[in-house]
Amino acid sequence: MEASPNVTLGADTGGTFTDLVLITSHGLALNKVPSLPTAPQTAILNGIQSMLGSAEWPRATKLVHGTTVATNALLQREGAKVLFVTNQGFEDIPEIGRQNRELLYSLQPSRP
Repeated sequence: MEASPNVTLGADTGGTFTDLVLITSHGLALNKVPSLPTAPQTAILNGIQSMLGSAEWPRATKLVHGTTVATNALLQREGAKVLFVTNQGFEDIPEIGRQNRELLYSLQPSRP
């Protein structure tokens, strides 16, 4: 199957619903299906299947995926318990976070 020109598939997996959008030269198709928290990929495939029916699936030239699953788990404090294990000298990694501060090599970085 050759790639169809400019086919974009977008999927947004949330805790309750998975939203899908398919953009082709023929137009736009939207779908919303229940999410499957233990198998989010299955919800995406189910959504595509119900959107396209028995038609042949076009090969996407771009796939865009977003999710709020991790954000929701943090906000609701429902995620798995996590243990942070590190080597001596690296205990501050969770506090350092991203390396996008103004003075990256400062020995005394200021926290925002």
